[in-house]
Amino acid sequence: MNECIGNKYIFNQQTLPCSNFSKNYSDGNKLSIYEVVRVEDGIPAFINDHLSRLFNSLRLKNINISEKESTFIKNILILIRENNIRSGRIKIVLQFPEYPENKYYKLFVYQIETTFPPDKFYKEGVKTILCNAIRTTPNVKIVNTEARNKANKKIKETGVYEALLLNPKGHLTEGSRSNLFFIKKDHIFTPHDANILQGIARKNVIEICSKKEMDLIIKNIHYIELADFDTAFLTGTSPKVLPIRQINDLKFNVDNPLLRTLMKEYDKKLKINLAGIKKIYYNLI
Repeated sequence: MNECIGNKYIFNQQTLPCSNFSKNYSDGNKLSIYEVVRVEDGIPAFINDHLSRLFNSLRLKNINISEKESTFIKNILILIRENNIRSGRIKIVLQFPEYPENKYYKLFVYQIETTFPPDKFYKEGVKTILCNAIRTTPNVKIVNTEARNKANKKIKETGVYEALLLNPKGHLTEGSRSNLFFIKKDHIFTPHDANILQGIARKNVIEICSKKEMDLIIKNIHYIELADFDTAFLTGTSPKVLPIRQINDLKFNVDNPLLRTLMKEYDKKLKINLAGIKKIYYNLI
């Protein structure tokens, strides 16, 4: 599937026309590690966090690559300029066709379709559904995992926004492309770090909770506990902080004041981050 949009993409440090993307990109790799970066006002948001996670994924797979973080930043900034991206998403993919026997890789940096939620979703919340699936390596961001494919099928069949993954013990871990939080009175809850992908938006929400002295509890959350919570929300690169209106047939309060405060604080943190990145890489953007 050719998901590359725009005029240009970058393949192994070469800037090429998107018309030949499918010539170089293949889906049948034994391992593909990726990141998706949000672009706002022509600036890659939380870029250092994304690259830190990318290199951590590689370390967990015992892989070393020749590129440094600065090379990725340069590639992303070139792509933003070439495709004149003001708001959108950029995907970084490292493909390992013969892993683990051979750790030769192909590097792609390209623009993908923008799937930011519409304003009404932030006001009304979104519907979600439970899905029995787990990531075998939750802290490594891998293309086309079995859990993601199973969740995508369920999302397509039901028309919901997101599928929430349940492990064999019945604990909620994360969304197929997001992280999970819950609110009960003035307490905020999120599943244990070890069981989930370490989301960049989740990391920033946790930092906001610490700075604002909000009561954050990290614990296993069983699906039978869902009815005890007042509010639920997703976090992610594309959705930012997004209220959940419904999980299966269970409904939640999308107007919770604590949730709305977190949404505002996240947007404020995003703007501060963009300003900082623009200042640091001013001559390159």
